[in-house]
Amino acid sequence: MYMDLHNMAVYIRYSVYRKCPATGWEISTRTIPDHELVLITHGNGVVTIEGEKYEAKAGTLFYFYPGLFHALKSCNENPMHFLAVHFSFTNIQYENNNWILNNSKTTLPIPPMQEIRNYLKLKEILVEIDKYWRSNAIGKELMCNGLFLQLLSTILLDFRLNCYNYSARKKVDEIISYIQKNMDENLSTKMLAEIAGLSPGYMCKLFKEITGYTLVKYINKCRVDAAKKMLAEEGKKVKDVAKSLNFKDEFYFSRVFKNIEGVSPSDFKRNFM
Repeated sequence: MYMDLHNMAVYIRYSVYRKCPATGWEISTRTIPDHELVLITHGNGVVTIEGEKYEAKAGTLFYFYPGLFHALKSCNENPMHFLAVHFSFTNIQYENNNWILNNSKTTLPIPPMQEIRNYLKLKEILVEIDKYWRSNAIGKELMCNGLFLQLLSTILLDFRLNCYNYSARKKVDEIISYIQKNMDENLSTKMLAEIAGLSPGYMCKLFKEITGYTLVKYINKCRVDAAKKMLAEEGKKVKDVAKSLNFKDEFYFSRVFKNIEGVSPSDFKRNFM
């Protein structure tokens, strides 16, 4: 039986952010009493669900619910990193001045495994949930619950868009691949549209629908992720990183970086070192 999402009341039990060690990390076959969403953010592994093995890699989402047999195993050569949230939920309605609670066993309307196209957005939300869960902030439970509903909405949208026609998804994949390999170039909307064989307006609309990001925001996100790795290298100056990633100047780079990461490139480098 599936949950009526319009009347969902959720309780976040706990949040997990795990970087598996390089020494054979695994969880043996088990069931859990609650529900769990697990997003693989890095590395590789194998997840077994009801005896069937699935590859675990960045962007793969797993949904475990009560009574579902599952196991997780990380790859020694390239250990998994993942974010997870354990939760319980029910259906609650208000009718004729009365609250009606439905305690029947339900599951979310998503499969036990799916590859998330918009996984960077999903990762951001899970990181926020984890941050609030570990904090002592007043109203953290309310924040976590609100973020969870945003998380679920993103997952359901991604599931729907996975059914998008193959041709449209392939064109967006081509754009993403080009961006990730050519972040040092001037990635204009016109040029990317020509690569995909689409009009600029339609390409931007399609890109946002499938990835959840505007084209500019996605490019900036990729560049900032690359910048973080470069800033961690000793001797790399902020202005050199900005230039190598084709930001128009150091000040614009710093503004974009702080908007995404919450700190300036200089502070990030100082804190890392």
